[in-house]
Amino acid sequence: VQALEHSDRLEAASGLGPENVAINLANLAVVWESAGDYNKGVALLRDALETLHKGGIAQDQLRYRITERSYANLRGLSGRTGDAHARLTRLRERARLLDGEESFEYAITTWYLTLLAQRMGNAEEGLPLLEESVKRWPALVPEHHVVYATSHRLRARFARMQGDLVLAEREQRQALERQRKDKANPMSVAFARAELAAILFERGDRVQSRKLLEEALPPMRASLEPRHIYRAEAEALAARF
Repeated sequence: VQALEHSDRLEAASGLGPENVAINLANLAVVWESAGDYNKGVALLRDALETLHKGGIAQDQLRYRITERSYANLRGLSGRTGDAHARLTRLRERARLLDGEESFEYAITTWYLTLLAQRMGNAEEGLPLLEESVKRWPALVPEHHVVYATSHRLRARFARMQGDLVLAEREQRQALERQRKDKANPMSVAFARAELAAILFERGDRVQSRKLLEEALPPMRASLEPRHIYRAEAEALAARF
């Protein structure tokens, strides 16, 4: 946050146009999203959209749609799931019409709808969206991209919703193995360990569950706001021991 705000001050002196101002605001919002302050991210992206609107950037232009996609995602993370779902559904249709179903924008908007379906507890909607986005990634992102491990994590979450803990554990272990191969960042690994801990707790293996949670929670507590969705889940599980 400090680095981005300092950068913004330096760039402001050179007279940025509205698109670059909006990009800077969106970058700052992503940092707050990563930390778990979703409301602050929503406010920054609202400012970014207003900046684009005042700068004459039409809603169908790609920069506006990218910014609104991030705004919708953060709306969902902050609890406004109905509004987020409506926005992402509309943006996905615009991406299909304007960019095509083979485009990155269509794939990523489908992915965001998948994440939202998971947060809303809707496996029936989420699983088809997940499989559609997964089949598009190989043509769009590198082999070691984070989406591949995250796809296993999402399948595990949907399996838990449907009561299939055997499948959930298998997919979660595949996620961790994929993270090992892809040299994933430590925070993503902590998230996956905490999710496996929750699955094992539900399966009755409290010993391994506690062990995984003890590995996962320290980096979360060091870097994330208590309201961060994955830290909040892990803390709720820890309170059950």
